[in-house]
Order: sequence, then C-alpha cells, then structure tokens
Amino acid sequence: MATTVSEFGTTRSIPEERLCSQCSKLNLRQYLAPVTLRLWNLPDIVSFDHDLQVSPSSECSLCRLLSSGLSSRQVNVPERINKIRFEELGQTETLSGYPTASICIAPCGKNGQRLVPYGRDTFRFGARRYTYGRMVQPNHASRDLVHQWLERCKHEHRGVCSDTPTASTGHDSAPEYVIDVQEMRIHHVGLEKLDYLALSYVWGSVPTLQLLKGNRLELVKPGSLSDRFDELPAVVRDAVSFTKDIDYKFLWVDTLCICQDDAETKERQIAGMNTVYDRATMTLVALEGHDASYGLSGVRPYETPRFQHVENAHQLRMMTLMPNISESLERSVWRTRAWTFQEEQFSRRILFFTKYQMYFRCQISTYCEDRFEDCLKVHVGGYLDGSFQNGLLRRSVPDVYLSATASRIWMRMVEDYSKRSFGRESDRYDAFAGIESQLKQDNFQYPCILGMPIKHLVRELYWHHLEVPNDANRKARRIASYSS
Repeated sequence: MATTVSEFGTTRSIPEERLCSQCSKLNLRQYLAPVTLRLWNLPDIVSFDHDLQVSPSSECSLCRLLSSGLSSRQVNVPERINKIRFEELGQTETLSGYPTASICIAPCGKNGQRLVPYGRDTFRFGARRYTYGRMVQPNHASRDLVHQWLERCKHEHRGVCSDTPTASTGHDSAPEYVIDVQEMRIHHVGLEKLDYLALSYVWGSVPTLQLLKGNRLELVKPGSLSDRFDELPAVVRDAVSFTKDIDYKFLWVDTLCICQDDAETKERQIAGMNTVYDRATMTLVALEGHDASYGLSGVRPYETPRFQHVENAHQLRMMTLMPNISESLERSVWRTRAWTFQEEQFSRRILFFTKYQMYFRCQISTYCEDRFEDCLKVHVGGYLDGSFQNGLLRRSVPDVYLSATASRIWMRMVEDYSKRSFGRESDRYDAFAGIESQLKQDNFQYPCILGMPIKHLVRELYWHHLEVPNDANRKARRIASYSS
C-alpha cells in the first residue's frame, strides 16, 4: 500500500514495498544500527550473488532508491551494482540530545548520494539516538531551520560559541559601518554593541556600489540603498534579503562598510578584520560561483529544484541524502582565495550556501537541512577536508605552552595561507593582517611584524612550504615576502 510523506510544504507519495530476491535478503535494521549495537560479525561491505541492475523503472524499491542516488546515472540506462557499503556518518546528535554513530548506505565504487532512514522510522530500531533524513523545500533554503540552529547554539554552547567577542585589537570601532537592512542605509556604529551578520564572498571584478568619501553622506540616509539596489551585485542583494528574512537588522559587507578611498580608515579596518568577523553573530558564506554576480543559492531559487527519493524497504522508509559539503568545498573558488582564509578563521558561526543546501557550523557542531545530524567530531581547531576550521585562533592557550603553541599555529596558518590566490599583489600582506593582529593579543603574545613573528624571526625567515618546489615562485614560499 502506498504511503505519503509531508514536510516543509512538500508532499510525496511513496509506492508500496516490493523487493527483488537479492535485496530481500538484506536485514537493513541490523546493518543500519549504530556500531555499538550492531552484531560483531556484520561486514561493512555486502556483495550480491549477481550484479543488481538498478534503474528508475526497477520493480524493486531498493533498486530504484540505489539508482536515484547515483550521480553518474544516465536517464533510462540501467546501472550495475555488485556491492554496497554501510559506513559511519560520524558522531551525531539527534533531537533527543544523545550522541551516537550512525550508519548510511553507499554503492561501492560509485559516486552518488548516501541513503538513510527517513524521519521517525529510525525509532523502530528501538532507540531515538539515530541520524535520520528529512525533506527539504525544493526551491528555497529553510529560514526556520537557521533560526533553530542559531537559538540552539546560543543557549547550549555558551562559553565556546559565546556572544562575548574574544578579539581585542584596540580597533574598538571595528566594524565602523554596517548596513541597516530595515532602513536600507549605511549605519555608523560608533560605540554601539550591535548584533550583525557578516558576508564572506569572492568579489572578483564585478562592478559594485562602494562606500566612498563622496557618497558617504548620501548612503547614511534612510532608503538610499533601496534607490541604488540594482547597483549591488547579486550576492550582496541576496545577503540583504536573507538578513531581513531571519529577522536581523544589521549586515556587514566589505565594499559598503569600509570607506574604499579613505586610506587611513581602510588600513585600520583591514588590520581589524579579526574583530569584524569575531564580533559577527554569524557569517554568511557564498560557497558557489566565481565572483559576486552568482548570488546565494537557496536565497534565490535553486538552479535545479532539490529532490530526495524516498522508498519503502524492509518496513522502513529510506531516502537519499544531498551530496556532502566536501564536494562543494573541493570545487569552491571561495576556499582558494587569500581574503576568505582569515574570514573563516575568525567567524564563530558560519552558514555555508551551496547549490544543494545550507550547512551551519559553529565552534562545536555542524547542521544541515536534509538530516537531523550534529557532527560532533568537527570541533574547535579541527580539520575538515584538509583545511582549517573556524575557531583555532579564538581559543585561549595555557601560559606554559604559549610560545610553542603560537609558533605552531603561525606555521600551520602560513602553510595553508600560502596556497591561496590573490587578486592584487598588495593583498598578499593585507589579507594576513587580521591574523597578525590576533596573534599579538594576550592569549597568544606572539607579535609579528609584516607577517613575521618577532620572537623567532631568524628561524622563521628560513621557513618554506614543503609542497612548493625550490625553483618555484619564492613569493609563495615565504611570509616575509608579503610585504614586498
């Protein structure tokens, strides 16, 4: 008998369960149980006696589901699968608040989406400690979920994702300006303490309205940005709309919140980038596109409406997950640029916009739209896909380890930073200035001059990147050259 599922305004009819002889032999409930509850002799990889020929028109529910999850599948062309893998999704925490290790299905040797139980069907395993999938809106990202993630972080992660800034650079006016998205004007901050969002994106060569000495008096007037809204690139327009949607009043964007032709102010603000992003309640990251013309996926309708396949199998509703964020990070221009490195480092909370869904990451947890999952192993100072996570420079360091730890942090920062690309040669040092400002603070006491640590100046002058050949561009190898 067919069933229906309905969530976020999406209703789907699910055909009744019908399994082929090979899929019927699988006991999904045993395989999908957390590692601590699985039978000890259950393998992680299960081979079939004969290759499964999976396609959208398969009579078998599980074969249809496996077919829908294959990204390489051609329309109406059967795909062969000879084995499937049951793999951990990592340490997770569902709405019941208990951590666990959850299992998903993935075809071996195939690029595709993972499969998990849908919704509360996971409770049939006998416990509520499971990661389970949920439906997403086809065309837009869920603003309600962002509200939930923010509130949960604020109330449950106090002392780590605290709203009390850790940066104290002496740039007490940073940020100097923010965008008031309700009055649609530039707002001078002064000594006010404001809750604001920040935007991190790749500017590129896209023309945009900028804050200048000549238009500063005009842009602080209510409605001035509404009159010139079309002069803003897509990513800024979307960020303004999203800030309104989640009931925040202020947004920080570099082109409109730093006076671009005021050299003294600009230099001060660049040196205070650690403060700007540290004080932001959350940073919006445009992970897609090559420049500011692309916009925020999910704020504007997705280019391809999102679809999750759901089938009945072994008295469970199983569904496809969206591609992991690692796929978006690997091809993202944003992750290769110099300026975005410190922006990621200093942000206490980040909301990534990908072409598949939103990912929320704070100092403790990671959430996403298509499943109830809290990836606890992505923590402060951790690594994901070989790159730094936000928060390493936000921690306090024990005094006894202070100098050695700060030195290691500097080295690791430079190793990652030196792989990044620059729009202009002058960016080479400027985009590192916020990190330099943070390292001189009391919790690190590791002052630098032109990017070089004073305490170990002679030693660090000999630093070089092991991944860069000796005959390669030496400017990419030595932090000292950032000032050249």
